[in-house]
Amino acid sequence: MLPVAFLGHGSPLTALEEGAYQDTLRAFGKELRTSHRNLRAIVVFSAHWFTRGGISVGGAARPETLYDFRGFPKALSEIRYPARGDPSLAAEIVNRLNRDAVFQTERLPARIETSRGLDHGVWTPLRFLFPEAEIPVVQVSLPVTHSALFSMEQAALALGQALAPLRDDGGGVLFLGSGNITHNLGELDSETPEAPAEDWALAFEAWAVSKALGLDARALVRWKEDAPFALRAHPSPDHWLPLLAAVGVAQSDASIGAGKILFQGMRYAHLSMTSLVWPSPVKRIPS
Repeated sequence: MLPVAFLGHGSPLTALEEGAYQDTLRAFGKELRTSHRNLRAIVVFSAHWFTRGGISVGGAARPETLYDFRGFPKALSEIRYPARGDPSLAAEIVNRLNRDAVFQTERLPARIETSRGLDHGVWTPLRFLFPEAEIPVVQVSLPVTHSALFSMEQAALALGQALAPLRDDGGGVLFLGSGNITHNLGELDSETPEAPAEDWALAFEAWAVSKALGLDARALVRWKEDAPFALRAHPSPDHWLPLLAAVGVAQSDASIGAGKILFQGMRYAHLSMTSLVWPSPVKRIPS
């Protein structure tokens, strides 16, 4: 069975940089290709695609490379990640979500979206994981919710749980969440990538990593109430929610198992690049 990973994608400049993070992703991609010959497609939940009124699934046969940022070097907009899509897998994802009792109850239908390409939350890590872009990619949006009884955190978790069966042996689907464990652009030290990590960011990261590796979904859903410096780490939850989706996938129906840290590091004083992987399937833990 393929692992599930959460990748900190950081600033768009990550796509142009070289270092331990990029080397780690290259090594992880090589390991995946070697150990999982059945790998046929990648499904990504990115911090840069949220939809209202339902869930969109990228169904383009040849998704474009999106440049969903401003004020960065021209070299970034010259990057192409020419991965194919997988329309048949996209259709299967839509069918699964539309049969799922949770999303039926919450009236969050799934639909195919053929006009949207892959945002930088997708192609930034993938250009190091799979530089040849040989594996088809399907991006799935994260749903926006406004109900006190079904939060966006619960929706992201349920999204991963609903799609977890695609990890089954023979399915060949790799699931990735792409966001950041800390993400506060308002306080970012954008001039000093190597600035020492701030204590509050390290405290939040330590809490989040501990809960995520142990697949403590209840704590991750309640992060605003339970985590230290929660709203300073995430003034907006957009880069947090892909972690919930990845955890939801990792909570499949086998024996309990913990994850491990794939990469750990902080950029710009408090932008966490820490990335996690769950090598073992686990039981579904209610939120």
